[in-house]
Parts: sequence; C-alpha cells; structure tokens
Amino acid sequence: MMEAVDERQRQAARVLLIDDDAILLVEVAPATSAAFWLTPGGALDPGETSRQAAARELHEETGIVVAPKSLLGPVWRRVHRFEWDGNMIHQHDEFFVARHDGVTEAVLNNVDPVEAATNRSLRWWRVEELAAATAERFVPASLAHDLRLLLLHGPPEIPRDVGA
Repeated sequence: MMEAVDERQRQAARVLLIDDDAILLVEVAPATSAAFWLTPGGALDPGETSRQAAARELHEETGIVVAPKSLLGPVWRRVHRFEWDGNMIHQHDEFFVARHDGVTEAVLNNVDPVEAATNRSLRWWRVEELAAATAERFVPASLAHDLRLLLLHGPPEIPRDVGA
C-alpha cells in the first residue's frame, strides 16, 4: 500500500526579463533531479500580490530591481505539480514581463539559502537558442514557442496558458 503524500498549494510569480530578443533564465540543479532552466521567480509571501512577488523574486535572484507597477501582465499562467525536497507541490504560476535596461548586469544573487543551494547560473537565451538546445530542459517546456509568440504579437489580452 502506498503512503499518502501531502500536497502543498503554492502561489508563485515569475518574470520574463527580456532584452531585445533574449530572455534571462536561471539554471536550477535540485539534489533529486536533473538540472533545468526557468525564469526568475518564486512563491508569494503572506499578504503579497503576484506583481510584488515577481519584482521581489527578480531582485533576490538576479540583483535587478524593477518597480512592481512597471511589470506587464500577467501574460502567462501555468498550473503544475512537482516534487521538491520530498514534498508534492501544486503550484499556480503567473508570469509578468519586464524589459531589461541593457545597463544593469544580472548576477546570481541567491539571497535565499534554498536558492543558494540549487541555483547554479544565469544566462541570456535567444529564442533560436532555446529552440535548438535539445539537450537542455526548460520550464515551461513550451518556453521557446510561447516566447516567440510573445515577442511577435506582444502581451495577450488575457494570460496565455503555457501548460503543465
């Protein structure tokens, strides 16, 4: 008989930080699974809005400061389940867009001790590079396709579902 595993509900906010046609991604290397690339972001703190959390998380992970009100969106939404550190997480992500000023350098900041243990590197990725990087894992898996649409058509009127 399988033991029941508690599933934690989690609200999270992420930032699509765009510089021309490139996006900044964080490489995450969990102890229990293969490394993957995703946008800066994380869980909302109590009393915090998604927009506030997105701006805070961007600063915590990259050192880049943006005003919450300057974020566009949410442009994407994603609901997914994953295991992290032995816990099942049912997460609802909202993605916002911020334009990089081209001046401020992004640095792997890792203010949070958990992130310091798992966040490995930062990299600017062009859409073509995302599509061609078959040996890499991106979250969401449709990142190259969805980013291409966002860059071509601009932010959607209602947030686009970017999959599980």
